[in-house]
Amino acid sequence: MIEFLEIKNFAIIKNLNLKFAKGLNVFTGETGAGKSIIVESINFLFGARSYIENSKPVEVSAIFKDVNIGEVNVKKIEIKRILLPDGRSKYYIDNVQTSLSKIKEISDYIIDFHSQMENNLLFSPTNQLQILDDYLKNNEMRKKFESLYLKMKEIDSKLSNISLSNIEKEKLIELYSFQLDEIIKADIKDNEDIEVSEKIAKYKNIEKLKRNIEKIKEYLNGDNGVISAVDKSESLMDELIRFDESFFPLKNLVNDISIKLKDLYNTLSQHNIADDVNIDDLVARDELIKKMKKKYGQTIEDIRRKKIELENKIKELSEIEQDKGELIKEKEKLLKEMELISSSLSLRRKNGKVKFVEEVKKRLYKLGFDKVGFDVYITDDDQFNQHGKDKVEFLFTANLDMPLKPLRYVASGGESSRILLSIKSLVSKTDSSKILIFDEIDSGVGGNTAFAIGRMLNEISEYNQILCITHMPQVAVYAHKHFLVEKRFENKITEVVLKDIKSDERIEEIARMFGSSYSPLTAKKHASELLKNVSKKIK
Repeated sequence: MIEFLEIKNFAIIKNLNLKFAKGLNVFTGETGAGKSIIVESINFLFGARSYIENSKPVEVSAIFKDVNIGEVNVKKIEIKRILLPDGRSKYYIDNVQTSLSKIKEISDYIIDFHSQMENNLLFSPTNQLQILDDYLKNNEMRKKFESLYLKMKEIDSKLSNISLSNIEKEKLIELYSFQLDEIIKADIKDNEDIEVSEKIAKYKNIEKLKRNIEKIKEYLNGDNGVISAVDKSESLMDELIRFDESFFPLKNLVNDISIKLKDLYNTLSQHNIADDVNIDDLVARDELIKKMKKKYGQTIEDIRRKKIELENKIKELSEIEQDKGELIKEKEKLLKEMELISSSLSLRRKNGKVKFVEEVKKRLYKLGFDKVGFDVYITDDDQFNQHGKDKVEFLFTANLDMPLKPLRYVASGGESSRILLSIKSLVSKTDSSKILIFDEIDSGVGGNTAFAIGRMLNEISEYNQILCITHMPQVAVYAHKHFLVEKRFENKITEVVLKDIKSDERIEEIARMFGSSYSPLTAKKHASELLKNVSKKIK
């Protein structure tokens, strides 16, 4: 879960600290109040491109607790991003600088964003197959099959190399050796891209630094410098004390000032600005690192992986005399094992999809689809893919008198959001460490359907923490924590403020969401009764 979020100088947020509840957290407020900025700031934290122009550094940091990163359960982790006014970003994990690729890798494990425009998860057949396997708990069997599939690909590569002519082999070895040699000669160290960039920013202003230090020293200890003036003042103080001892404390004060000014001068005189640093060498190194990234991967880690890959390819080509018959036997053995596992996977999917479809339909009925059609179409392919031989397609119709068609062709934005919510409520127990973020998933619905969305979000939040922006009071009443977002204009400055509202303030906000302008007492009474009744049902 995300426990704490701090935002500084992000868009119209100056300084904001948020502490979240474990379950369902909702954000409400007038249209344009800035609710989506909170979600955007979390997106920004995990590397989203920012178009913010600010003379001050933008900083977003968050503390996460009990999250699964790969196979590891992490009890606590802090992630931070700082965007400098010059456009450079710095990323930190537990106050140690890291790369954007590492941040993105972590985000895949712990955060799931969803808005009206982000339905790729639902529309992609590959993701639909993953959703079905998550529900059926097929992941261990899938991993085993994927491992065999990758081994088969390696054998295919070796067999392909064996069939190459000697001239082709030599050309490939020459190419791979050139690329490997280029990577070895570059000898790029961990985080060197970050370090070189920072040194360039520092040393390109080295002459200006030196000039400024010399100017300050001149102001301090030149012919008419501050130190000389203070020394003269100290002598005059001695004369004053002879006539009036009450000046003695001032004499001590002048003496302290003199000592500190001389310390400052001596420190600046001893300050060492490296003269042996060649800015041209740093720029050349920076260009080389960028060139290597462009050719061999986006990160230093990618380049390191490419080096290993090239070494393996050269070794394979050099040892090409390996018995072709042995490889063919090994492949045949793998194919038999893969056939068994893929058949088992396919059987589990075809048998298990019936219950999956029934469960999804039940949830769709709750979300206002009275005459809905939903099914999972599974077809067998002649060739193996990474997940077996099956291809999966979710079929949907909002009207039973219309035929079922692939979901990506027929579902509107509002419909796909509710379908996704139904599926998430079904598989949330299998992925219980993720933080789910919904931006107006209730758009386009109202009445009892909105109540049903609120109930379902509350059910999902038993297993996954949820952050939800909503305009629906029927959804907001189900929250474990309710934030009111307001935009204020003071001293010619616009700023977003958030309040964790409870009791009477919450009644006021729910009433406003219902529309209390023309009947405030009735709206408040309705809001109060609703909160009271729902609180008995909240998990």
